[in-house]
Amino acid sequence: MTADYQLELTMSGTMDDLKKMLEVIRLYTGERPQSFSAIKCNGKAVDLNSITDELICELAANGKIKVTALGPWGRYGQLIDVKIFNEMAEEAPDASFNAEVSGNGQYEVQNLKCELKEKLLNITTYFEANDSAGEAWADVFEEKIPFDTFIELFQISGEESEDFYYGFIQDAESCCYSDFGDMDFDEFEALLEDYEADTSLEEDELVEIMEHKLMEYGVKCPSEYETEIECGVSTDYIYDPVAKSYIGENHPPIPFGSVENANDILSKGLAAQGLPSDKEAVENLSIDEAYEALFAGLGAGNEKEAPLDHDEEEE
Repeated sequence: MTADYQLELTMSGTMDDLKKMLEVIRLYTGERPQSFSAIKCNGKAVDLNSITDELICELAANGKIKVTALGPWGRYGQLIDVKIFNEMAEEAPDASFNAEVSGNGQYEVQNLKCELKEKLLNITTYFEANDSAGEAWADVFEEKIPFDTFIELFQISGEESEDFYYGFIQDAESCCYSDFGDMDFDEFEALLEDYEADTSLEEDELVEIMEHKLMEYGVKCPSEYETEIECGVSTDYIYDPVAKSYIGENHPPIPFGSVENANDILSKGLAAQGLPSDKEAVENLSIDEAYEALFAGLGAGNEKEAPLDHDEEEE
């Protein structure tokens, strides 16, 4: 798999703080499961294996160091799984930085913004699966043109069940992505045949429907629709680098491959519900209570996802 992510980071602090943060960045050139490449400080490549006081003074002549890089590469599900900014904040909580990782992988678009300020790390993430927009468009198409209307409009026969309709819409999306007029009559018939259906339309009648009548129903072609909506999920987190814990209701998903004590999660879930959360309370949970506590402990929307390979594209 390939990825195209870029890092932009501006950090400031004491010479010692800057040195510690650069040391963390160095760890992400080979000592961590994820890594960055083509790292530059103030537009120049530097040897992070030899971070001297003289180098720090040179780089921070204006009080700040700007870092750019490609990546992260490696195996992770969401960008927040890559803990580089958490580690930087833990090593230098009195420093400050603004960071953004943006781009896309083979199956997703992601963005992560971090700001370390007043000993708190504020994180905003955005995640959108590549098929989200297509599914959203199919939902709108089905809403604007219900099944019975579709059957009548396109003169469909041989398939009286609604089961095929949503799948057919999703399959047809790629055939008219940029313009409804791109829908080829033979492609249309072939898609229907896949669902054991047929049409009595003539080719010129299909053209008239695709180029004119669909607009009357308020349906837009997929590419136009995608420019108007965001189908991803944006989430805000607050991380305390001194306590090494997240503040508030939102907690990141459990990174794939990590080991977490289930009783600790249950205890957190009970506390989140305002219930006793000691060892005895956890041990006396019923099955239903345990599931409820588990969900509360993990946090809504923090489902565990399989990681993605974000390997560097071969040149």
